[in-house]
Amino acid sequence: MDKEQGMILAKLRLDRAKELVTESQEVLEKGSYKSANNRAFYAIEKSIKALLATELGK
Repeated sequence: MDKEQGMILAKLRLDRAKELVTESQEVLEKGSYKSANNRAFYAIEKSIKALLATELGK
C-alpha cells in the first residue's frame, strides 16, 4: 500500500469514527448507556486504525 492509499483509508476510517461519535451522543441522550459506550469504543478503534493507516505508506 502506498502513501496515497493509506491516506484514503485513513480518511474513510475517520469519517466512520465521526459517524460513530454522533451515534454515541444520540443514544446517550436517550439513556442507552451501554450502546453509547459501544459506539464510543468503536469510534476510538476506528481512529486508531486511521492513524495506523497513515503509517502504512511510509
